[in-house]
Amino acid sequence: MTSSSLDLGSSSDSNSEPPRATPPGRPAHARPTGPRRARQQYYDLALPTIAEHNRRVLDESHRVIHLTRMQSAAGKLTVTPALGVGEHLDLACVLQTVQHGESIVLGTLNRQGPDPRRPLVRCGGQGVEVDLRRIHSFVRFLIVGVTPRLPGGTLVVTTYGGSRMEIALPTTRTLGAQALLTAYVVQGRLVLRAELDPFSGTLQQVCGAYGYTELTWRDPSTPLI
Repeated sequence: MTSSSLDLGSSSDSNSEPPRATPPGRPAHARPTGPRRARQQYYDLALPTIAEHNRRVLDESHRVIHLTRMQSAAGKLTVTPALGVGEHLDLACVLQTVQHGESIVLGTLNRQGPDPRRPLVRCGGQGVEVDLRRIHSFVRFLIVGVTPRLPGGTLVVTTYGGSRMEIALPTTRTLGAQALLTAYVVQGRLVLRAELDPFSGTLQQVCGAYGYTELTWRDPSTPLI
């Protein structure tokens, strides 16, 4: 019995292949022709920073701190008055956000805001808490002591990672309110500044002096929430 084999190479056309159809759609080598998204430029502000778990006193000669990107976006920033026995200090947080514009949170009034269902700021007997997990919602904020008399002691500002900044408070009478700390969001990082200006006034006057002019008021000491 004679065996036969199939010779696949016997045809002269065996090495030629039919042309492949070009699949519909964009050719593989084509590139998007739309506008390219510009990469955000970051600039070194050359301001002092603070390491985790370190302590820094903010005074006339060193009143500004630039938090790192991680410090500015993790957990919460707490602002607490450390006072002598029997002393008390109410704090207010005036803020400007991307979504809500200007608003105020006052421990003796609304206690959290600007949206109480999902607050960015809480004010109470233990001071102020700022939710830094939503740092990109903030433009700036201002911490104000609301009192006819600053009681001395220290304003303690603490990050989630344990960095601590301290501002000595004077013992002096006020006209109802005095600015203690300002904060600005610059390139996604917080710049904190101790406000050691002796200027005081009504709460409305202090807010206006620091550029918060869109708030409305029941009277010079009571914002309309």
